[in-house]
Amino acid sequence: STSPQAAAPYSSRNTSASFRTLAVHLTAWNFARLSIGRYDETIGIGAPYLTTGQMMMSRNARPAWKLSFENPDFFAIPGTRGFLNFKARWSESFLFDKRFVDQPKIHQKYLYINLKPVPELSLMGGIIHNVMWGGNHPELGSLNTMQGYLDSVLGFSEANEATPPGNGIAAYDFGPEYHSKRWSAGAMRLFFLEDLVSTRFRSPWDGMWSGWFHWKDQTNTPWLDYIVYEHINTKKQDARSIDALGAARYYTHDIWRGGWTHDGHLLGNPLLTLDPDRIPEIARPVTNGILVAHHVGLMGNVTEGVRWQMMMTYSRNYGVCEDQFAEVEFCNSKDGSNLRERAYYVPLRELRKDRYSLFGGVMLDSGTLFEERVDERSGGDWKGKGDGKGGGKGAQPVQVQFHIFTGVDWGAFYDEARFGVEFGLTIRY
Repeated sequence: STSPQAAAPYSSRNTSASFRTLAVHLTAWNFARLSIGRYDETIGIGAPYLTTGQMMMSRNARPAWKLSFENPDFFAIPGTRGFLNFKARWSESFLFDKRFVDQPKIHQKYLYINLKPVPELSLMGGIIHNVMWGGNHPELGSLNTMQGYLDSVLGFSEANEATPPGNGIAAYDFGPEYHSKRWSAGAMRLFFLEDLVSTRFRSPWDGMWSGWFHWKDQTNTPWLDYIVYEHINTKKQDARSIDALGAARYYTHDIWRGGWTHDGHLLGNPLLTLDPDRIPEIARPVTNGILVAHHVGLMGNVTEGVRWQMMMTYSRNYGVCEDQFAEVEFCNSKDGSNLRERAYYVPLRELRKDRYSLFGGVMLDSGTLFEERVDERSGGDWKGKGDGKGGGKGAQPVQVQFHIFTGVDWGAFYDEARFGVEFGLTIRY
């Protein structure tokens, strides 16, 4: 793909090209994988399809360059007869986009445990830790120190600090899955953690709930085979009774002002919104971080080779913490001088702006144009239908997919309704 700059009129100075994905994956011992490059991925155990996006790492932003070591699938611990399984990850990413702190890094790690009392049932739980560190601050200078890296990775903090160094976000992530021959189902509860007090469940309702169901046997419901529901809440954000709600200011930071973003998009869930023009500036880019949302996704078949999908999202949006002050004030001053009783703040009902989104379309699959047949006795040659027009011996099967989607957003959150159309063509051979 090309970068936004490449869309400008040709000039040797302002034209560039880049890849959205370009990576090398090396697998060893049938479970460990070393990855180098840029590639799409999500972090979390939520719904596999039609999701709004994981809160830690979604596919909303273009992936950053990274080096990671992980076992991406659960691996059975020897001697447990498949009952105890785990997966883990350690990665380092490098951000080169234009932002307030130039060229910071992101450290990520997680550890998940999967208990399988029976082969069909998985009881999963884990902890995820992400932290943005390093880079060159316009006022503080270079933040690239080994001590800063170790403190950020290990979560060390000074005695009088509420959070470790670095722009950290983390999560407790739990959920069961069940896979039978006829259907599969799963659920997830992610507790969003912004700082140390969050780890003690200061904001127990903040995070994401989700559930999904997949019919494998489509005899009774051929038109609908997958459904997902998600609920996102980011209202409390560690606020006490005397704090304005949203005090933790998710996806932002005092030093790493560009926030949890890359290339003008949030790395996490995109229902929280930002002003991309603020990312290189001192102002925090997230302009709507307090919300409650509900999301439903559906998918099925129209007929053989034609699939449909639809997503519907409703959210109540309340801006950010500072919006609750009648006059311009910092959300939480360190000396407590601007803390008030809750009645002092602008009520959330006056800040509420509803948002509605609808997205759907169809995907057409031509099937295999040349039937794939491998004759092992002849060395594994590809054989087509033998029509003498490119479908004979040696021709590989070609698969063509076409999709068209439309989306619309409306409600008080927007100045005016938004509408978009997407066309896509995929050719595999």
